[in-house]
Amino acid sequence: MPQTLRYIPPSTVSACGMVEVSCRTLQARFLLKPSRRLREIFFGVLARAQKLYPVRIHAVVCLSTHYLCRAAHK
Repeated sequence: MPQTLRYIPPSTVSACGMVEVSCRTLQARFLLKPSRRLREIFFGVLARAQKLYPVRIHAVVCLSTHYLCRAAHK
């Protein structure tokens, strides 16, 4: 079950702000096996998010157990 949002900085409520998104695999297992297929799916999901929502992705790291993403929203 995902954790609830803990803190929203006041600057992000009214203006464009930078946020960091992280997600861990179930029980920290090595489920995100590095492969060309995973890369295509992962970047496809990020591209779709940018298309559907007012989000600009600045940096992303995908490891075997988790991923981190720094993004700005409007």
